[in-house]
Amino acid sequence: MPKLKHPGLHALTQFAYPLVRLMPLRLASPMMALLAGWTAGVFAKPHVMDRNLRAAFPETPEAERIAIRKGIVANFGRLMAEIIHMPTIAKGGQGTGVEAVGATDYTFRTRGQAVYVCAHLGNWEVIPLLFERAGLPLTIIYSLIGNSFVDEALAAARSQTGSTYVEKSQALRVCIHAMKRGESIALLVDQRVEVGIDVEFFGRPTTFTHLPARLALKFGCPIIPGETRRTGPGRFELVFHEPIWPSTGDGQRTERDLTQLMAHAIEGTIRRQPEAWICNKSRWKKSVLEAEMARGMGPAAAPAAE
Repeated sequence: MPKLKHPGLHALTQFAYPLVRLMPLRLASPMMALLAGWTAGVFAKPHVMDRNLRAAFPETPEAERIAIRKGIVANFGRLMAEIIHMPTIAKGGQGTGVEAVGATDYTFRTRGQAVYVCAHLGNWEVIPLLFERAGLPLTIIYSLIGNSFVDEALAAARSQTGSTYVEKSQALRVCIHAMKRGESIALLVDQRVEVGIDVEFFGRPTTFTHLPARLALKFGCPIIPGETRRTGPGRFELVFHEPIWPSTGDGQRTERDLTQLMAHAIEGTIRRQPEAWICNKSRWKKSVLEAEMARGMGPAAAPAAE
């Protein structure tokens, strides 16, 4: 019998799913935040989160980083409750809702094609609900968790959003066809990839996916960073920041510049609400961070203001 992948997350999800479905979200959200805090050690990889937080916020006192980590775990629990209650949120039931605020009206007024990017921040799963409400088709690239029960629960929630979801290993062809039809693409970009473009993130070298920049250059459209802010149980503000437009010139240089600007923008969203950043996967190579720590980890420079 094959080894169960993510057994801690599997157990938490199986236990929580039937209970949370029966509870109103206003009770399920704080309950799951509390339950996640009690069980974080079995699914959340606290040592990885701590390493990422020390790399991103080296000047933050340890007590504050611990508080941020607790906030991240609580956010994860609330996220689970909201995913289970996605049909409720999609219909705006139980006082839930998603509204767009922020720096740009490009998305819903101009209705232009774009590549949307965000971090694992707050509840990114609710973003497509606004696109469906506006009648804007959206194709979303996602990664499988690798646990059938969890992946099926996510698929059930995503079926409520009206968007098209494509697994990352098969994404390129589907995304190109979607963009040829004038549609938009969305993906999460805050996790390190093995193949991509080397940029700085929180002042440290790492690798970001090159797909957003390549699509933006090929179709002459902007990259638009976004973030969600939870304002209550099942209530969210969706903030789209100013579009990052590709410039003319050398393709490789422009691709790298676009990716660096994207990384800075994503860094800015995390700096605004670090307690909502689910960072339980290594963002920087462990060997690189250990070498830097041996030399004395310096402060991570904040990106330029938008």
